[in-house]
Amino acid sequence: MRSNNHSKTVLGKAIYTLAETGTEIYQNSIAKPATIVTGKGSEVGNDKLMKGKAKKKIVSATLALNLLSIADKKEDHDRKQSFWNTYYCQSKLTLVDGKTYGNYCKNRFCPICSSIRKADIINRYLPTLQGWKEPYFLTLTVKDYKAEHLKVMIEWIMTTFENIYQKLKKRNQRGKGIKIMGIKSLECEFNPVAQTYHPHLHLIVASKEISETIRNEWIKIWKRRNEKLVYHGAQKSKPVFKMEGALIEVIKYGTKIFTPSDVDNKSINQKGGNIYAAAMYNIIDAMKGHRIFERFGFNLPKIEKHVPGSKVAAEYSEWKYTRKYSDWHNTENEQQLTGYIAPVPLVNLLKYNIDLQLE
Repeated sequence: MRSNNHSKTVLGKAIYTLAETGTEIYQNSIAKPATIVTGKGSEVGNDKLMKGKAKKKIVSATLALNLLSIADKKEDHDRKQSFWNTYYCQSKLTLVDGKTYGNYCKNRFCPICSSIRKADIINRYLPTLQGWKEPYFLTLTVKDYKAEHLKVMIEWIMTTFENIYQKLKKRNQRGKGIKIMGIKSLECEFNPVAQTYHPHLHLIVASKEISETIRNEWIKIWKRRNEKLVYHGAQKSKPVFKMEGALIEVIKYGTKIFTPSDVDNKSINQKGGNIYAAAMYNIIDAMKGHRIFERFGFNLPKIEKHVPGSKVAAEYSEWKYTRKYSDWHNTENEQQLTGYIAPVPLVNLLKYNIDLQLE
């Protein structure tokens, strides 16, 4: 195996150690045409960031392949293309000036893209939400349902909230009620024991009064439909003491991939879990056409967005993701980009604990 001063060997694998050396390696043995890269890029010197991306990549690639097999059986060709996009998300990287550049799939269910979306929302919303004097965290839910009813129930949930918001907005415009403002996200959990789904909304609103008003309207509407559909105690309202933590809870990925853990939970390295791919497929399908996260009743301050442009690079190296080693490899030698080694419980989880039947 080829090595040089910029790599080390772990378990027989050459690992690229850019973060340690501060030096980039380009393939200059043969002349290469210049290349164009677009976007902000990811700093390869940030070891935690790069290893985190490698961890998310092994999960997203494995998950995409299993979802593809389900879509194939269902002959869902549109969904298959979406899953292929996730499989190839960040599969090829170009290293230029200490940063990697590659294409993103931008799918909701992609762990890599959802983490970027999460960071963006935090940066844009946190300053405004921290200015609210009495923020409250509100959970709105209904009873659990089987897969065949999930799409209808999510439609009802989203429509019900929109009707409540419009009613209270008009009431406020007539001078007869408070101004309603907050953020909300749609989430759905799967219960593998009962084989039922639990769609619900998480909200952060600007005051206790707003929280109680929305909660009361929610209960009133669902009781009018069928008293058995809603349980008072499940509609939880509580004050927010740490806004950043509450915001993260609201915007987290819309489906629970792992049970009981998720990809960002450190316990997955020790405890393992299960992935219910068929159930996740149903959730993705049922959420189609709905906005998972949105604000209501307020606008964010207008800021000038900086859109990263493109640049031409004469010196660069290219890297291709290899599932076998859970890392990106230099296309002209055997060096690895991050040196990430997937923990055994995660490897076993992805290999043995993906359920394609339970839903």
